[in-house]
Amino acid sequence: MSSSPSRVRTIKFCEGYPEGKHMLEKVAKSESTKYLYSKGCKIFTEFLKKNPTQIVNEYKKDLKQDMYNGFDKWEQILDNFVIHIEKLGYKRGSIPTIHQGAKALINANVPHSLRLQPKTPKANSRSIPPVTIENLKVIYNLCNPMQKAIISVLKDSGMSKAEVMRLNVGDLEGFDEGKSWIHINVFRKKEYVEYETFLGPNAVEALRVYFALRQRKRRKVIPESPLFTRSCKPYRRLSKDGLNSVFTTLRKETGIKISSHRLRKFFETYMALGKVHPIILKYWMGHKIRISNNIEARYIIPPTPEQLKLYPTNQPTWTTTDDG
Repeated sequence: MSSSPSRVRTIKFCEGYPEGKHMLEKVAKSESTKYLYSKGCKIFTEFLKKNPTQIVNEYKKDLKQDMYNGFDKWEQILDNFVIHIEKLGYKRGSIPTIHQGAKALINANVPHSLRLQPKTPKANSRSIPPVTIENLKVIYNLCNPMQKAIISVLKDSGMSKAEVMRLNVGDLEGFDEGKSWIHINVFRKKEYVEYETFLGPNAVEALRVYFALRQRKRRKVIPESPLFTRSCKPYRRLSKDGLNSVFTTLRKETGIKISSHRLRKFFETYMALGKVHPIILKYWMGHKIRISNNIEARYIIPPTPEQLKLYPTNQPTWTTTDDG
């Protein structure tokens, strides 16, 4: 099938510059892929009002002058580019590909050590809303002890399912001392960062009930034990698929859409409504952040005791008898 004239023009535009041609030779294996990357490249040049050669040369110059600030500048440019694409009216499904074409123009023309590493926006990331507090109360009151513990931990901490599934009982600092507010150190593989988060009374009480149930069934709950385990033999660590099945069951029983991602968004939404400083909130969610002059976010994050004073004032809690 022959390409349309507009596709041909877009590809020819990109190939008309050495940097664009080199990019397509490295990343495009098919005509359709060549067009998609060329489209991203072309829209990027229109956004910056510079041709591909000028863009790549400016990027190299910025990194040569100051590598750290150069990375910050161009990551911000690509973030602004996503907003620009949205304003042009492109659907969320098209935005990641256009963004990838812009990023590839730069990365295909610089050494590996100088490549940009901004995350490509997910096609559906903004279309998934948080679960509402009203729906969450309805679901919570219908859950068994294990389900309550899972939901409470996710909504209190903002952790992803991958991070929660890696936790052990011993990671809950102060839990064995009877504390109601628990501190957790977390490592987020996706961002390759260490961060802190907390659990409030809902999660702590739900975990105590869940652990008591496990012990009654002669399943050890010691510091080395997984935070969540399968409910039948063999009692090994609950997998991500196992967690997904928990949410599938709850969706079927209640008709309410709930998932680990919606609970993570619940945490983000209520903390933001509570006016938590954006940098602290991103830190609590395990996002990698750079601010001006390459100062890492962790250098301006308050000590853990101060964070623990801030956290409870913004964390929504309820009792199991609360009907909303």
